[in-house]
Amino acid sequence: KPKIIICVGAKPTSTIGKIYGFPVGRHADMVMAAPISTNAGVLVFPVYHTGGYGLISRPKALQIEDWKRIKSFL
Repeated sequence: KPKIIICVGAKPTSTIGKIYGFPVGRHADMVMAAPISTNAGVLVFPVYHTGGYGLISRPKALQIEDWKRIKSFL
């Protein structure tokens, strides 16, 4: 049983939302709301993809801050 799940991109976030039963909205909103607590006790962290398209949507400096926030839960 995982303690945390990191969803890299919108599609994995949508899939994990279906599996764990939480509502999925705009990816940007989901990233800002992280962590998402599930009924199973798992924390879900949606993040942007670190490749080219993800960097277009969220600059590298902000992505680094997202990952630092996740680190505090490990």
